[in-house]
Amino acid sequence: MPGLLYTTKPYHVKLITSRGNTNEFDVNSVGTAPLNIQLLALPAAVSNGLKTELTMTVTNNSTGTVTNITPSLSAPSGTATCVAGPASTASYNTLVPGSTAIFKWDVTVTGTTEGQTCTYTASLQNGYANNNAQTTITLTQVTFVQASTTTPLNIKLYSLPGNVLSGNTAQLVMVVNNNSTGTVGTVASPIVPVLSSPSGSATCTAGSASPANYKNLAPGNTVTFKWDVTTNGANTQSCTYTASLASPYNGYSTPQAQFTVAAVIFAQTTLAQNTGILTLNYTTFRWTQDGSTWNTGWTFSAASNTVIRVNMTNNNATGDFYIDANTQIYFSRTSASNTGQWFIANKTTSSPFALQKYTCGGPNNWCQVIPAGKTVPVYFGAKTKQTTTLTSLGQGDNYFTIMLLYGKFATTQSGSGTPYGQSVPVIALEGT
Repeated sequence: MPGLLYTTKPYHVKLITSRGNTNEFDVNSVGTAPLNIQLLALPAAVSNGLKTELTMTVTNNSTGTVTNITPSLSAPSGTATCVAGPASTASYNTLVPGSTAIFKWDVTVTGTTEGQTCTYTASLQNGYANNNAQTTITLTQVTFVQASTTTPLNIKLYSLPGNVLSGNTAQLVMVVNNNSTGTVGTVASPIVPVLSSPSGSATCTAGSASPANYKNLAPGNTVTFKWDVTTNGANTQSCTYTASLASPYNGYSTPQAQFTVAAVIFAQTTLAQNTGILTLNYTTFRWTQDGSTWNTGWTFSAASNTVIRVNMTNNNATGDFYIDANTQIYFSRTSASNTGQWFIANKTTSSPFALQKYTCGGPNNWCQVIPAGKTVPVYFGAKTKQTTTLTSLGQGDNYFTIMLLYGKFATTQSGSGTPYGQSVPVIALEGT
């Protein structure tokens, strides 16, 4: 039935299949949830013809998952000429409570006079009216003089985002601004960032600084150093880092930034109550009994070995989901007590019809990943866990099926991450 949907309004959706199966859920617009927006220019002062980076952070402060997070960057205003490239990430499909989406643009700045500026405004498409953030980029003139150990340097440290799912990676950003009248950082004595060991109850591991050092920081200019930080721990545990500069530029401010482990909380969200973090696309349901022909429909031979394929979506926009080997489709006859299982498999082959068992390099329990916000096909057909033994329904009858999903949200296959389990109704089947 044709109709119009307004992207600025929330909807309560009820889906009904041709067989009468129903599913209800709510979809929130970015215009109906309190979202915190920040915009930073890193660095905020740039020499003529050089690039800076705009970083936009969007934090979901509501109790419900928000969908379709798409940034909008205004045309620049001001006396300098600023040209922004495309956003590093076009959009986030969903943003769970407490999570932060990050968008970045490279901006080239040109002008004729020191002190010229350009200002950008960031907001969300279909977001709250006037819910935006601004930042200004200033053109500076490079004047090369000798470095001085008494040069006043201003240092700031940011954790982006500050709340992190256990096992995931965030970023520390250290901003060093030269407030002196002389250029700082020579070939012999470059600016070198120093990051302390973390303190706190969470386990945090920082990678190497990028860049490792910096030379020729002009008056009024800013340099940024970045570290990828992996955070592990229980909910609310945290770790704190302190930033400084190596000699001869030590002795200035030593700012701190903190990461806090935040659990994925879906108890208050309609997404979890009705559809879950992981969802199944019923229109992609296919079955094969020869490994080459993939059929639609729900009626097939009960006596023949069968493999099921269906697309699964990870609605967590910030965490990859690694599927455990215990994941299965459980089926049961409606007129008798016969039950069975199709365990997850890596794939199926034809000539001869066979399965690739669900094992992989490294930890054998976590072979397949569904990336954050992405959809991938998943295969089921093994009679027992991590084997190549095919199986069938067995008896002609009507069957109900349910998918039992197990796994973890983590940054790597071997990472501890956050365990997660979910049951998903699949489809009613008829074995002939």
